[in-house]
Amino acid sequence: AEDWRYLELCKPQLLAIYNTNLPGGAGWVRERVTLLGSHVELAKGHNDGGSGENDDFFRLRGWSILLRTDAPSLGNVDG
Repeated sequence: AEDWRYLELCKPQLLAIYNTNLPGGAGWVRERVTLLGSHVELAKGHNDGGSGENDDFFRLRGWSILLRTDAPSLGNVDG
């Protein structure tokens, strides 16, 4: 969690999180930033864990893309 404390200070605008559905995975990060209201989920899904994954429990891997709610609009680029 110390690593994440440092990252929160950096206020990342975009987060890509993998293994959100696995025990010991990164799902807690998605839960934390959405509960705090600092990020909104743009997309989520799952994919195959890979041909080498023999355990059905770990075969599907969840992912999530989140955007910081106070981030500048990606569509408003002055120039």
